[in-house]
Amino acid sequence: MAKQTIDARSEIERFYNGDGREVKRKKRNWVETIEPPYGSWVKDNTIYYIRSSVLGGEVISETYPLGQKKKTFVMAAGAKIATQSAYLWSGATNQSVSWEHADASGMSQRTTTFDGTALTADGQYEGAPVETNPMDVNLSSV
Repeated sequence: MAKQTIDARSEIERFYNGDGREVKRKKRNWVETIEPPYGSWVKDNTIYYIRSSVLGGEVISETYPLGQKKKTFVMAAGAKIATQSAYLWSGATNQSVSWEHADASGMSQRTTTFDGTALTADGQYEGAPVETNPMDVNLSSV
């Protein structure tokens, strides 16, 4: 186990398997209150990483403690080509698929929804599509 303090208000605990690969992650955040003790630690959902021995230990799925899917990664020829995500929206669990696109050089990379709508990193919508270079710099804002 390795504990990392992100800042004074956030901590991450990472747990590793015998090969030194992360298999579990716990995060907690400090939430301040106006009454003593003036705050408390609030735990985020624990994430488990399911790895494939056939794919050389690549993470193929992220799940919550009771086995609910958070993300599943679709791989082809050693590269991630799609991500299936489950998320809560208005009290209901919804699922989505996003596709990874890159040119042969890897200079142009995009993530889109099932219908081709461009997404930013991790499925968050913004006003314009995001194009990143290999250093993950957003080229649309340069």
